[in-house]
Amino acid sequence: MDKPNIAATIHIPNVERDERIGSAFNHLFRVIDSTEGAKGDVVWDFSSATFFHPFFLAPLAIYRQECGKHVDVTCSRSI
Repeated sequence: MDKPNIAATIHIPNVERDERIGSAFNHLFRVIDSTEGAKGDVVWDFSSATFFHPFFLAPLAIYRQECGKHVDVTCSRSI
């Protein structure tokens, strides 16, 4: 019997505005690495994120579109 495909949850960090552009990319690369390492579907959980640096969010959106995995997005905290 096949096991159901349980999606891996990846928590998206709060990427605040920083003077160093590299800090946004460091967060981005961690998310990409976790997504690539997951077997099967992925859920990106934005619950702890309150600000999105443009140098993090734009490449993340492009990666989601091009990565070849099914990536769902959730945000369980109330705004």
